[in-house]
Amino acid sequence: MVPRVARLAPASSGKIMPNKSSAAAAPGADRGSGVSVTAAFDAVLHTRLIREQTENRSSEPCNSAAAPLPGALHRRLPLGALALNLISGVCWRLPWLERSDTFSSDMPTGPLICNKTVSRVSSVLNRDAKQFGKKHMFDGSEETCWNSDQGSSQWVMLEFPQPVKVSQLQIQFQGGFASQLCTLEGGRKGEELVKISDFYPEDINALQSFRTEETMLDKLKITFENSTDFFGRIIVYRLSVLGEKL
Repeated sequence: MVPRVARLAPASSGKIMPNKSSAAAAPGADRGSGVSVTAAFDAVLHTRLIREQTENRSSEPCNSAAAPLPGALHRRLPLGALALNLISGVCWRLPWLERSDTFSSDMPTGPLICNKTVSRVSSVLNRDAKQFGKKHMFDGSEETCWNSDQGSSQWVMLEFPQPVKVSQLQIQFQGGFASQLCTLEGGRKGEELVKISDFYPEDINALQSFRTEETMLDKLKITFENSTDFFGRIIVYRLSVLGEKL
């Protein structure tokens, strides 16, 4: 039988008391210290195995698994050593902890809509441009919005003062007046619009972002194909186009 590690006496006694069964099974125990020689040897062996395992791991391939400790020693492995083995042998290999040095070159560099951008919309509720006009999509206020009139396929058209490369679109609807299918079209001056992509917003109030295929253009049209409002109305609190000015 392999002797057990000595047990600690209560803090008030100030002494280390050996396990009775361990003392009986280990005639070579050091009675003066209260800890068996075999238990001390086991502790040294634990430390050596952990050190060797750590040193060997540095030369192993990244996908190799750490060699398991012998069953008896593993069962008696101290908590601190077990934590060290877990961290060094498992946690550092988790894929989501791997550092990525790759930076996307197509990240949006800034907003493209400015005071020189010409915007047009399909309609305005009750033709009340002061309260529900297109300008409210770009004023940065959470209290104002563009509210279209009823009807299918509402749209927003943007004409930029210079060629741009669009990479991302941000839009904030009012829930219940959103479009769950939108079509993005673009083109150069004097040319017909060409479809770029479709995107599918949710019927929520939060700001939503959509990456697009980078396209060089001077004008951009967003068509709201499928309004969640029964009458086809669209309400947009914020519209941003991100990318690079050329």
